[in-house]
Amino acid sequence: MANPVLVVGAGPTGMTAAIELRRAGFDVRIIDKSDHLAEHSQALVIQARTLEQFQRYGMAAETVAQGRRLDGAKFYSDGKEILHFTLDKVASRYPFALFIPQSKTETLLNAKMESLGAKTEREVELTALVQETDAVSAALRHADGSLEEIRPRWVIGCDGAHSAVRELSGIPFEGGGVGLSFFLGDLEVEGPDVPKNELTIHVRHGDLVFMGRLSDRWVRLIVVLHDRQDQDKQDHDNQNAEQPRELTLQDFQSAVERVGVRVTVLGSAWMTPFHVRDMQAKHYRMGSVFLAGDASHIHSPVGGQGMNTGIQDVANLVWKMAAVARGAGDGLLNSYEEERGEVGKALLRFTERGLKMATLSNPILESLRDTFAPLKPPSTIDLRRSSTNSAATGNCAPATACRISRCKEPTRRSLSTGLLPGT
Repeated sequence: MANPVLVVGAGPTGMTAAIELRRAGFDVRIIDKSDHLAEHSQALVIQARTLEQFQRYGMAAETVAQGRRLDGAKFYSDGKEILHFTLDKVASRYPFALFIPQSKTETLLNAKMESLGAKTEREVELTALVQETDAVSAALRHADGSLEEIRPRWVIGCDGAHSAVRELSGIPFEGGGVGLSFFLGDLEVEGPDVPKNELTIHVRHGDLVFMGRLSDRWVRLIVVLHDRQDQDKQDHDNQNAEQPRELTLQDFQSAVERVGVRVTVLGSAWMTPFHVRDMQAKHYRMGSVFLAGDASHIHSPVGGQGMNTGIQDVANLVWKMAAVARGAGDGLLNSYEEERGEVGKALLRFTERGLKMATLSNPILESLRDTFAPLKPPSTIDLRRSSTNSAATGNCAPATACRISRCKEPTRRSLSTGLLPGT
């Protein structure tokens, strides 16, 4: 494997790609414009399927030890509990969701990646991509301004919503759906409605407050206020994305009071406003270039699916790259877009519908939601095989036969001989 694989973006998706590539025996270069790992909590939720993936890397136990186990969720409408479900029915050795700051997740992934011989090249930016017959020509700009041209066999774009890989490849980013403005923060709060080891979602006349405990001190709050959407969108459109509106503790306190959540906001570790729309790349593959994670799909943070989906995107992709490197037909790589593209579509539908239901402001529709939502609680669903994890949509379980009927290539088990020792 003379030509390395270039991974652009060293967040959780990119570092997972590098780990999978090194485990499969590839040479890897991973670059990132930033000069540091994540400093804040950002993406928080790690789900059962991702923990199973981390188990393959030998880092699941440490990840669980550094996080906080969440055993279920409660949904309140106008102060009344209408739905409560637990995660103990998840068909996994990890029947729970894990709350852990992205900064900790990245530290764990980075340590594993470096132990396998890959190290992020920081303050390095991708500036050009040209498709060639059996590789890609890529131009990199380093921190000192010097330029470098390389010819990786494949490029995996894990560089987020404003992906340079996607833009340089000319891949459209399409969608719209529910465009909502959020307040997000890690706050110190007190009061009778502070959650323990479960997520809580409070809604009232189109407003929403999501809470989950990060630690004994800090609680993650996500706020959507129905009547602020037009103004917040205008603010977002009129200002530089690098200079978001400053939030105050009073913004959160006013929000929780409007929704009827009985907590007092005392302090913050981090808070930010943001605006998001449901968007998906038209293609996940273009020749030797692939997109994964937020580079291929973005959506509301409510539900905790984004980081998990990106991590599972690259697990689906890299074993196919290993198969092709060892003689399987190149057409196998087309199944990455077929399978993970469908997962992305299902994820966007799920988050859009869920947010629409949660932020209903019509009293009649609110009443119907509150009446019928408890009739089929999520505990009746096998969450491990939900839209982001299902084998039916292409995320084959590690070291098992591929269960996708249209996938006629060798199974992952037959390809495992290329793994590096001890990985």
